[in-house]
Amino acid sequence: MAHVKVVVIEPYEAYEILTGEVGWLPFSLKTEDGRKFSLFPHHGLFDIIRWLKEGHLVVDMRDTQTGKLLRGSMTKTKS
Repeated sequence: MAHVKVVVIEPYEAYEILTGEVGWLPFSLKTEDGRKFSLFPHHGLFDIIRWLKEGHLVVDMRDTQTGKLLRGSMTKTKS
């Protein structure tokens, strides 16, 4: 599990910064406030290499409770 920060970038009005723990493929994010999201690489599997090398990934997100779809920019944090 890696500690990450996700900046919600789409839709614009949903802008929010989420922090939490992320699992492996398909990514699952559990935020510090208890929400859960399913995360999928936006540009496909080649983005996984960027995630492993650079610690950054653009993800499509689905809130598991409400079903809302979002897009976010995910970055590994040290913690």
